[in-house]
Amino acid sequence: MCLLATILVLGFQKQQSIGVFPIVEKTGERDPAFSQKLTSESRSYLIKKLEKCYSVVNTEIIDKSLAAEKFDGSDRDNWTTPNLLRLGKRMHLDKAVFAVIGESFNGSSDTFFSIGGGATGTAVVRIWYLDMQANKPIIKGLRFEGKSSSGAFGEYTGSKGRIFRAVQIALDKAFDENLKSSTKGSE
Repeated sequence: MCLLATILVLGFQKQQSIGVFPIVEKTGERDPAFSQKLTSESRSYLIKKLEKCYSVVNTEIIDKSLAAEKFDGSDRDNWTTPNLLRLGKRMHLDKAVFAVIGESFNGSSDTFFSIGGGATGTAVVRIWYLDMQANKPIIKGLRFEGKSSSGAFGEYTGSKGRIFRAVQIALDKAFDENLKSSTKGSE
């Protein structure tokens, strides 16, 4: 009987809400179309990852709320934990994510098997993953690096495709373990 009651309670528990703020690109990329596509597709990738554990708030609602608060994600002064927590609370979120793609570059990697190397794309992403209920960050501006030797993303192949994939790998590194640990209490 106790197991049945536990199953019923867990089945009716409210799924926590999470807001994914627009991802910011600060790499100095000279192609604005690529930069815009990189940030929007990276945000979509992150949302798909988070939907497995949370009720993700519609991005239009998040964007309108941030605009009403006059939040400029490209301004480093806005990247403070207290500011991001305040914004998440104002939107009545349980959790929020803010990310900045701070570095991206292509290079080559020499390995024992490929002297002269294979091409690699590298991206460094800073992450803020915030818990508004606990009033603290789960991840506080940490840097996660992704490296990719494969490079195809939609119309982007080669070096730009490797950057797309490297950003996804960095996001995976940040969230795969943290999602497991931060949702244990809410399951």
